[in-house]
Amino acid sequence: MLRPLSAGAALFFLVLIQLIFRLQFGPGGVLAEADSAKFVRVALEGGCPHTPLFPLYTLLLRFFTHFKFIDEPGANLSLLSAILVSLGCVFLWDALSRRFKDRFFTFFAVLAMSFLPFIVTAATEVTPVSLSFCLFFFAYAVFVNESVPLYLKFIPCGLLAFHDPLALWFFALLFPFAALYFFRVGKCKDFFAGTALGIACGLLPYLYAVASFQRGESCEYLRREDFWKSLFCAVLNGQFWSNYFVMPPSSWPMRLADLGRSFLASAALPLFAAPILLLGLFLRKTERFLSFELATFFAALLAALLFIIPCYVFYPLQWFWLLEAYLAIFLACSFLYICRSEAMRPVLCPLLFLGVLVLFAHSFKKAPERRNSFEAAKLAQAFGALTHGSVLVTGDVYTDGEYYRYHLAAHPKLVAKNVAVMDEVVTGKRNFFISPVVKGYLEEQGVPFHLVSDVDGLAVYELGEKTDGEE
Repeated sequence: MLRPLSAGAALFFLVLIQLIFRLQFGPGGVLAEADSAKFVRVALEGGCPHTPLFPLYTLLLRFFTHFKFIDEPGANLSLLSAILVSLGCVFLWDALSRRFKDRFFTFFAVLAMSFLPFIVTAATEVTPVSLSFCLFFFAYAVFVNESVPLYLKFIPCGLLAFHDPLALWFFALLFPFAALYFFRVGKCKDFFAGTALGIACGLLPYLYAVASFQRGESCEYLRREDFWKSLFCAVLNGQFWSNYFVMPPSSWPMRLADLGRSFLASAALPLFAAPILLLGLFLRKTERFLSFELATFFAALLAALLFIIPCYVFYPLQWFWLLEAYLAIFLACSFLYICRSEAMRPVLCPLLFLGVLVLFAHSFKKAPERRNSFEAAKLAQAFGALTHGSVLVTGDVYTDGEYYRYHLAAHPKLVAKNVAVMDEVVTGKRNFFISPVVKGYLEEQGVPFHLVSDVDGLAVYELGEKTDGEE
């Protein structure tokens, strides 16, 4: 029989080791998205990123910058994502082992679940989704632990709700049903006390956002002229909900169909467990499990629809993480049903292990490619071609611009010159650009520019005609 502490530690390190292996030798992660570069930059410089500001995640990033396991800051902070997801797997194992009164088979079920592509992607990028997974499975583990007082169960819920706006929708939908349930069982006072405590704990990290703004650090969407209003909108991700008034309702069905296809594409492989799970549900008595997990799953589905429909651009990993978390739970349960059922093992168990191997291989293939063209050494040489006080013009703050800003913050010794990164030309300064996006746009517009340097295919251009003194 596995002891809880030793088994949890073993699971944590097994998951962490395979994630670190992927970080070192796989194709994925680190600065695969521009937002990843932004999170690393604010961790190094201070401040908060875009709404909902993610103050708890930013605080963890800032704390983790003191532990320099890897010299490259982006790769170093990606270790935090791996640690958070590994902790989330331990919480999930604890929850399922309590639900099914089994530690041995749930251990291997959760270990298999850690190979899922969306879990791996969240664990190998610098992304707040890693904290979302960790807090979600933590809240799940706390709620199924009967030894935890009711009013303390809502603390991880509050932290998650105000960390991620999708989770805020989810808990808002669950609140009236939970209130009715606890009123019927005579625990109304504990429920409302716990709700108040959870909200307070969830809002507490925003004190860091307020302090960062007062120190003059970069806090996007916070404005001095109407600070409290902008903070309120940031907490609730207010500018996102304004899309409801911009996007006509007539376009929602088509948008919903596109998002459905996107979700099926991102979660296609894990869906092989669905028929196994349904068969297991018929063969085993799982009424207690179904009453809680399936009910909350439908709330998560509705929350995801309300969250996703009004948007023009979508990122499946970020916006489907709640549904994918439930998919991970059900996949682990389907594994558990097979392993514990003598009648199902001979036929389905080999198929399940084969599916796990496919997931393992597929997760390497699906992980985002690294930004090799923005390696520190290349960019340092490219920045070396710029004069002191230059302006680096970018095409989009969320594409090349964020990577340039990242390297300026991450490598101050390599980039010794005072170079500003802007998304528009600054008069009176020498304006340069590196981005192929800017190059294509300027060629279409007929704006003159010329090559300054070219380091391994990373070309630096200056706006304007070449002067006689330049080579």
